[in-house]
Amino acid sequence: RWFHVTRWVYNQCVQWYLEHAEDKPTLKILRNYTINSSKIHDSCITKMLSDVPYDVKDSGIRDFMKALTTQKKLVKEGKKKHFTMKFRSRKDTSSFSIPHKYVKLEGTLIKCFPKFLGSLKLRVRERIKEIKHDTRITWNSRNVFEIHIPTDIKEKPMNLKYNVCSIDPGEKIFCSVYGSDGDSYLIGNNGSNVDRMASVAARMRNGIQRILGPDESREFKE
Repeated sequence: RWFHVTRWVYNQCVQWYLEHAEDKPTLKILRNYTINSSKIHDSCITKMLSDVPYDVKDSGIRDFMKALTTQKKLVKEGKKKHFTMKFRSRKDTSSFSIPHKYVKLEGTLIKCFPKFLGSLKLRVRERIKEIKHDTRITWNSRNVFEIHIPTDIKEKPMNLKYNVCSIDPGEKIFCSVYGSDGDSYLIGNNGSNVDRMASVAARMRNGIQRILGPDESREFKE
């Protein structure tokens, strides 16, 4: 239910933006439009929202604001010509953030909103010492739950003769690459183009085999 409500709140924000594209959205406006019960007259929706902690519902609004800011930034930098805020689907990975003050640790058990009726409990494989930052919980179509806990790492100065990079694998994007010189780029961020290129390469290979024959095409490949 928490994931469902967060997605519903996010989609309501998208609906407001599509209807008021010329207006500037604010947290107060979006809260009144989505989670402020005094502005909602549907009893079913009011009941649905009352069963979920306020910060979880508000996470959907903050996610929308972050997504909108990112899209506008990409257009301003010339990386996109235009954008459209899209609705979230049930097939998409659902997530919401939780302030660290509402997370309680008991060994390998993590309780989220322990004082809220129907609090969320997660059992993890590793014992976590402490949580100092807000966490995020995700749930994908394979029915897998993951909790993302930011940690502080002490920075160690390094004298590098060459640039190095870190690679962050993902689900929707094959991987993100971050260089020590500050540059970053994505690999496989447009799966349809990758599939199309692979299909073109396969057709070219088959065409060469038909024209040259299997023996000569094998020599051509080598």
